[in-house]
Amino acid sequence: MKKIGIIGLVIVLLLVFSSPALAAWTNRQTKAHEIAEIARSIGLGENDPIIKRAQEIWLEDYYNSPQPTKTYLGTYYITGYDICYSCCGKVDGITASGVKARVGRTIAAPSNLPFGTKLYIEGIGERIVEDRGGSITGQRLDLLCNNHSECYAVTGYYKVYIVK
Repeated sequence: MKKIGIIGLVIVLLLVFSSPALAAWTNRQTKAHEIAEIARSIGLGENDPIIKRAQEIWLEDYYNSPQPTKTYLGTYYITGYDICYSCCGKVDGITASGVKARVGRTIAAPSNLPFGTKLYIEGIGERIVEDRGGSITGQRLDLLCNNHSECYAVTGYYKVYIVK
């Protein structure tokens, strides 16, 4: 009986999400994903109409949403740094912008790139300008890494883009 009640709830939610009045709702993808996860958790298979409809909603919104644009900045020399005294002169991980540095997100850039600027680095991925460095000028960036080995491994020239 409990399984039927949950299935009924999932069906009602899917019908609501299919409503044209909610087509502009930005959380549709998240909700569709949640509904599919609920359906899977109660044992419904991938071919079940509930899961298929949730996937359709997710893909529909994905392909209809504006995709970020990338503007080529040029080729930059990228080095790595980690949160250690020899790299930063301190170990608290607080960046020049005031946020806590995070591997996979933080990059140090020259002051012509404002804090918060999203960069896409070919072969590395997206990073956010959150830090500065004394020797970071011109076409040079410093990528936050986990350790010195990663710092050395990442060093080189990369094509860099601003993401908007």
